[in-house]
Amino acid sequence: MTKAEFFDMLDQKLRGVPEPDRTQIIQRYEDLFHHALASGETEEQVVHRILYQGSGAAAPAAPGSKKSDSSLRLILGGFALILFNLIFVLGPFIAVCAVLFSLGLAGIILLTSPLVYYFANGIPDSLLEMLFVIFSCTALFGLGLILTVGVSYVGPKFMLLIKKYIGLNVKAARGY
Repeated sequence: MTKAEFFDMLDQKLRGVPEPDRTQIIQRYEDLFHHALASGETEEQVVHRILYQGSGAAAPAAPGSKKSDSSLRLILGGFALILFNLIFVLGPFIAVCAVLFSLGLAGIILLTSPLVYYFANGIPDSLLEMLFVIFSCTALFGLGLILTVGVSYVGPKFMLLIKKYIGLNVKAARGY
């Protein structure tokens, strides 16, 4: 794509932009072209750099450029990433999952323990025993509620962290 074609395309894309902003954007690209051409780049190289800069898309090879990443480097990087995850990440991941699961299960058990007590033993006969049972059951229920709410809050945050880490691994494996 030549400079003229690029500016025609840019002009079409900026049709809804207010005139002062539009002229400022066009002037920036004019300056960019001027400096790049003065430093020895061709129009095609400048357009290629502008279009694919930071887009994350796989850009076609620019005129006069060579592909720098080799397949072997990406494969070795992938194996290194797998080893790192197996050695340093998998163990703590399983431990955190087990802790979250056990805390959630303990919370549910503590929430249901007052009901289980009353079904198994019935209502106590003496007032002192009844007050003790009420206090104990309230404490167990409160602790179960705290654990259950805590796990229901931390669990989704942990899953989001896992999702981000997997995304980071995918980017690293692809070489971005």
